[in-house]
Amino acid sequence: MPPLAIAVGIAGLAGAGAGIYGATAAQSAADEQVQAQRQALAFQQQVYNDQQQRIAPFVGAGQTSIAQLMAALSNGTFGPGSIPTFTAPTAAEAEATPGYEFTREQGNKGILEASAAAGGSISGGTLKAIDQFNTGLAESTYNDTFTRSLQTYQQQLATQAQLYQQLLTPAALGESAISSLNNTGSQTALNVGNLMAGIGNAQAAGTVGSANALSGGIGSLGSSALTAILLSKLFPNLASGSGSSTGLPFPQYGTSPAVPISPGEVAPPIMFGQGPS
Repeated sequence: MPPLAIAVGIAGLAGAGAGIYGATAAQSAADEQVQAQRQALAFQQQVYNDQQQRIAPFVGAGQTSIAQLMAALSNGTFGPGSIPTFTAPTAAEAEATPGYEFTREQGNKGILEASAAAGGSISGGTLKAIDQFNTGLAESTYNDTFTRSLQTYQQQLATQAQLYQQLLTPAALGESAISSLNNTGSQTALNVGNLMAGIGNAQAAGTVGSANALSGGIGSLGSSALTAILLSKLFPNLASGSGSSTGLPFPQYGTSPAVPISPGEVAPPIMFGQGPS
């Protein structure tokens, strides 16, 4: 085989081999990126699933409490009208307090007996003392009755507030848990979207890189063939393997005695592949 064809063929095969190697390397790098991003996707899924499992009890408790709270608001246990407005007790209610009448009678009796023991009849002073005692007893009894009534009302309010808070607290915890899960889900969705885009970009880069490398190899092979054709046209002796004794496609000088040229003669043309004859 002519040496020119061998040299050009080797160069072409080397370029094609480099293109195949480059294509394989580009695809391998892309596959590694895709694998890493898929592992990241699996990790994101695992984190989100763990978060769901941890939050689930709080979400369940909140849903149960909300249902009970809404039922209590509907049936009047809580809300407007569930506890009547506080109303101050009347004097008659204070006088109806157990022990009030007995205390009043005993007090009046004592005043009268004291007046009789002093040897006097029922005087204005005695009546005044009885009136003061009855007035004071009524005032103190009413104050006690009012205080007890107000304390009872306040206790009702506190009891209702406690019951309401016992239902509201789990509901608030559930709401907070859902909000946290929503935030986690939003961040996870963002991360997953970025990872999916990264996978697509890596796959596209691998495809483009492989195509470019193969295209370069094929182009190198074609360029080598074109080079061989052009060289064979320029240097037919070398392409056929019948070049000069030196094997160089250039005019050789000094390989034979100089041929004198007479005045007026035209020197013969020098052909590539041979010196002057």
